[in-house]
Amino acid sequence: MIDDKAANNQTKLFRTHCLRPHASNLPRCYTDDPKLTLNECVLRAFNEIRPIASNGIEDIGLPPINPLIIPEIFMHLDTSMANFTVTVFNYTVGGMNNYDIKDFQYDSETMTYRFRIEFETVPMSGSIKINGHIINVPIVGNAYANCAF
Repeated sequence: MIDDKAANNQTKLFRTHCLRPHASNLPRCYTDDPKLTLNECVLRAFNEIRPIASNGIEDIGLPPINPLIIPEIFMHLDTSMANFTVTVFNYTVGGMNNYDIKDFQYDSETMTYRFRIEFETVPMSGSIKINGHIINVPIVGNAYANCAF
């Protein structure tokens, strides 16, 4: 069980790190709100910020999410059966602003979050470079990938 002082510290931590006070256009959630549980408030807040999240929210460090562009992703596998490197350039993910948060749960004892989020179609694309081998078969190439989920 969490004592009042620990709960108060967690409330301050949540307010400070999750909903920064200087982000005036964002909804606020408090653990001691008598009208809404924290989980209900955060769920509502995520869905309320959807229109402004698309272009990013600089006050909280959220980059633009439609599209979300990751300049470079690097992956390397080195095992006895396979040794290769895959690099994806300009990895672009669209549709991230078409989300719907269906469930949100905050556990104050472990300070962890669990949530279920659903997206409409999420198109992804990027340039891929691969170099290495799998079972001594060389794998080398460049490609452009475009897919949707």
